[in-house]
Amino acid sequence: MEHLDDNHGQGAPMVRIDGRAARRRREELGLTQLYVATAVGVTTDTISRWENRRSPSIKRDNALRLAEALEMPLEALQPAEAAEGETATGRRPSRPLVLLLAVLAAALAGGAAWWLARGPAHGRIVAERRLPPHAAPGAAFPVLLRLQVERPGDYSLILRERLPAGCTLLRADPPPTSTAADGRELVWIFPANRPRLTFGYVARLAPGIPMGSRLAFSGRVNYRGGMARGRHETGGTAALEVRPLHWADLDGNHVIDDQEILTVYDVLAPATKLDIGLKEIEALWAASGYRWNEDRKEFEGED
Repeated sequence: MEHLDDNHGQGAPMVRIDGRAARRRREELGLTQLYVATAVGVTTDTISRWENRRSPSIKRDNALRLAEALEMPLEALQPAEAAEGETATGRRPSRPLVLLLAVLAAALAGGAAWWLARGPAHGRIVAERRLPPHAAPGAAFPVLLRLQVERPGDYSLILRERLPAGCTLLRADPPPTSTAADGRELVWIFPANRPRLTFGYVARLAPGIPMGSRLAFSGRVNYRGGMARGRHETGGTAALEVRPLHWADLDGNHVIDDQEILTVYDVLAPATKLDIGLKEIEALWAASGYRWNEDRKEFEGED
C-alpha cells in the first residue's frame, strides 16, 4: 500500500475533493477509514488527512478509487467551485484551453466507448450464494458465497453481503475487510487472481424471531478492470425461512439422513475453515430423528 502526501502528485493529474463530504459519505455507509484506505490503496493516515482538510488536491486516480469506494460520482466529491470549472490551482482556464480540453474529452470518450465495446478486460464475473432453506430461532447456520472469474488478473473486486434484520454474524472465513456499524453488511476487498473464490460465514438467528418469518439476503460484487467497471448482483439462494428445523435437514423431515450429512461433508465442510457444528450434526444423524426444544433453544436427538 503506497503512502501518498496530498500535494506530491509526481506529475500525475490532480483534482480537488471536498474532504468533509467524503467523511460524511463514509459515515453514512458505516465504513471505516481502514476499509476506504484499502479500497483506494493508501494509508489510513492519508484518508484522515483528506477528510480533515477542506479541499485537498489528490491524484485523479486516487479520487476515482475513493469515489468508487464511497459509491458516489467523482463530481459529488469535488468542491462547488471546482465543479463550476475552477482548476486545482484556483484559476479558471482560458477559453482556448477550454476548447482544447473539450476536444480531448471527446477523443477520450470515443476511446472509452471503443474500449467498452470490446468487452471488459476481466470477462464474466458471477457471484452465487448457497443458503440453507431454513433455520431455527437462536440457532446458527452457514452461508457460502462463491465467485467465478472468467479472466483472473491483476485487478481487485469488492464483494458485499447484506444480512437481514434478526441475523447476527458469528464468524467468517476469510474475515471481512470491513463490517458496517450495524454489523449486518460484510465487505471483502480481494484480488481477482483465481478463477474460483469462496467466502463463508456463520450467522445466528435472534432467539425471539417469529416462526414462519422469511428472511431475505442480498449482495453484489463490484469490479473494475481496465477502463471497464460495473457490478453484478449475487445470485443463488436469497431467502431463509424460520422453522423448528436444523439447517442440515434439507428436506425438513426431522431426520438428517446419509445424503444430507454427505452434503455437509462434501460440499460445506471443505469450502471454508469455519466451524459449522459438525459434532452436533453427527449426533443428530446417528439418532433416529430429532426435535426442537423451544424452551432451551436447541436440537435434541430422538431414539
